[in-house]
Amino acid sequence: MADRPLPAPLPADLPEDWSSGQIVAPEGADVGLSEQHGYNYLMGQVNAAQRAVNTINEGFDGISGKRTCRFVIGTSTAGWTQADCDYLCDGTNDDEGFRAAISALTGRGGGIMVLAGTYNLTKKLEFRTAGADVSLMGTPGETILNLSEPMTFYGNRFDQRQWGVQGMELRSATAMVGMHFTYGNVVIRDCRLENIYVQASSSDVFVTSNTFAINTISGLSNNAILQIIGSDSIDQVVVVSGNSFTENCPSISGSHTLIYMACEGAISGNQITCTSHGWKIMGDEAITVTGNTMSSPGFTIITNGGGSIFGNRIVGGYLWADNQHYADDAETERNNRMISVSGNVFIDCVLMAFGGVTVSGNTINAPADNAAILVRQDYKGQSLDVGPCIVGNFIVGGSIGIHLTKADTLSPENAGASNALIACNRIRDCGTPVKIGENWSSCMVTDNLFVGSVVDQGSGNIIRLNNDDPGSGGGGTAGVASFNGRAGAVVPRAGDYTAAMVGAVTTEQLNAAIQAAVLDSWEGSY
Repeated sequence: MADRPLPAPLPADLPEDWSSGQIVAPEGADVGLSEQHGYNYLMGQVNAAQRAVNTINEGFDGISGKRTCRFVIGTSTAGWTQADCDYLCDGTNDDEGFRAAISALTGRGGGIMVLAGTYNLTKKLEFRTAGADVSLMGTPGETILNLSEPMTFYGNRFDQRQWGVQGMELRSATAMVGMHFTYGNVVIRDCRLENIYVQASSSDVFVTSNTFAINTISGLSNNAILQIIGSDSIDQVVVVSGNSFTENCPSISGSHTLIYMACEGAISGNQITCTSHGWKIMGDEAITVTGNTMSSPGFTIITNGGGSIFGNRIVGGYLWADNQHYADDAETERNNRMISVSGNVFIDCVLMAFGGVTVSGNTINAPADNAAILVRQDYKGQSLDVGPCIVGNFIVGGSIGIHLTKADTLSPENAGASNALIACNRIRDCGTPVKIGENWSSCMVTDNLFVGSVVDQGSGNIIRLNNDDPGSGGGGTAGVASFNGRAGAVVPRAGDYTAAMVGAVTTEQLNAAIQAAVLDSWEGSY
């Protein structure tokens, strides 16, 4: 806290009980009254009050402008006057007012720009704020920025700034327009962004409780709607939470990115609705995708860098969980990029997995002409000995429930994969419950409940104790073909082994041995 201008409070003890006929003297004692009744004491306190007022007044010399680090930009169309705000715009061409406000705010160390009304901005706005933090603050439903050119916040990588955009609507009518943030910590909250994309690099980023409305992708180029890029030298915290993404571009084609993260971060609690094919969420580092609701005719989630995907509801499209994308031959790197996919609900959706991926506790309703869970070997052509763990899922529909297959055509023919575990899954209403491709070996398929039989085209795989095993075990690839002259499904039978075969003794021989041992112990006690 700042020091008080007055070190000690004024006493405020001047008498207020004067009566008619009392005599005023330089000192109160001269006329038989208290010290406070003296004329000199009264004048001393008046002078002290005047000095205090002057001290407070002089303190304002270091304060410039109407407000400290807080500029109000109003519009005449919203009823503002010059007396109401620091900068007045006319709501028609407001670039100059904004530029003047930016220059003044950043020149005084940064702060808050309070916006009220509708603003039309036709030129690029740049916040070059070395050593200054800047926030744009509006009122939801009342503050609108119509952008024709990008809005850019530039910082210094050695001096991380704080950027904030809160409580306003930013929109572009004809093409996508960007908000760019470099070397700063970014908070975008309670905004509506219509045809606006966001790029942030080397920053802590919090994008929360916003609405993204996508009505065109013209001008998007190769960028994502929300793109966050990290830095090896900066530890980042990235959270994309509680937002609504709505895309309504029915005539577009090709692949487009909704959220791209080249850093670790969390995507949670968002509502995503797309009407077009080809949209995706992509993470090249360990990301957490949790509690989202996603609906699209062909939406894709791609995680190449590890992380976890749990508790989501995904309708339509694909989940691509890739533990091999950047792993090359380094086993440590593969282990660092392990992926867990658990507790999700997939409807009309296919789950694709590469490498050491754990898939557990999901409910998957697959398209009729696709595998529900499609597991491919390392598409780089390396032999892969870290297979997936697929446990405890409920799979409905699809041509194949779980399919371990070859990689794409770029892989050499001799590349193989092994050690997949498929256990305790419930698979129904599909043509083939489990199919193991020819390049897979040393896999285990056990304790699954399904209709149909496992198709094994690989080698050395163990397929036991699934519900297609007859009796108490054996059948198919389990058990033995014949025993003791019996063939087919062999079950235990009395007489399969004789006492001589296993070195057993008769009951009489056992009793005789016990009696002899007892007699020996008695003789030794006398």
